[in-house]
Amino acid sequence: MNSLAAYAPGHVTGIFFIDDLDTDPLKRGSLGAGFSIDLGATTRIAAEDNSPETGISKTGPRFILNGEPRELDVSAAVYTHFIESQPNLPHSKLTISHKIDLPQGSGFGTSGAGALSLAMALNRWYGGPFSNEEAAQFAHRAEVECKTGLGTVIGEYYGGFEIRTRTGAPGIGRITHIPYPEDLRAVFAVRGPYSTSEALSSREVRDVVNLHGKNALEGLQRDPNVNNFLRYSRQFAEGTGLFTPWVTDIIEVLDAHHSIGSMLMFGEGVFTLAPPDKAIELEAELRSYCERTYSRDTHKPVVFSAGINSSGGTLL
Repeated sequence: MNSLAAYAPGHVTGIFFIDDLDTDPLKRGSLGAGFSIDLGATTRIAAEDNSPETGISKTGPRFILNGEPRELDVSAAVYTHFIESQPNLPHSKLTISHKIDLPQGSGFGTSGAGALSLAMALNRWYGGPFSNEEAAQFAHRAEVECKTGLGTVIGEYYGGFEIRTRTGAPGIGRITHIPYPEDLRAVFAVRGPYSTSEALSSREVRDVVNLHGKNALEGLQRDPNVNNFLRYSRQFAEGTGLFTPWVTDIIEVLDAHHSIGSMLMFGEGVFTLAPPDKAIELEAELRSYCERTYSRDTHKPVVFSAGINSSGGTLL
């Protein structure tokens, strides 16, 4: 076997609140609601040579992100935890390549998707010492420790439209699914990143997120459907006070087209959900508006749409 690959979907969180006080990172996380999309991360593992060794490589793998060599803390943590859990694994010097289809650092769970697809690929590469669910736990642990996410991995692992009802990694945390039309589309306008680690480290942000997140999630759980997800996501995002003027502007454009938009958590971006014909209309309108209004903006907005991913992380 010279190479293999795994895929994990991107993920959008509409509502969440933080529960990360447990000493075990596998039990820490967030409760909330979100959905996975069919754009995400593909991770390929390849052997650089044919000289098998035993134990941890002294130099570790070589990481590549979208064609460029990079130092990737989350991926390095996944690899280290996986290898240390099985110290006698035979292995070769590896190249680990991530291909990310989404804007990074903008609320699409790209670090989680990279971590999850890597964990699943590593498990397959080394002969499957763990179940896929157990392998995914390495991704959750890395995300929590690197402060890049709390509930992303479990959402991406199972796919679909989820409510996270118990914190933790796949196999430890719990989710229920929200029904949705198979042809539902998500439409996005994205201006730039927002530091997840910075946001999650701020006590002020955590307190306001937890207050409004709990209220919004309770409302959604009383009647879980797509329209209520949008409504309570908007209520939650407004309550956090994190809207930028740009986010407010784009949401007002959606309001004018009778569509509920909310803010990506965390990113300077907006999302909405719609059936295919309406999604095409909204995408065209947002693209035209951004080109007219923000053509001279240093951070030019990107407008696109995606389908809902129902399969979650998978080997290719």
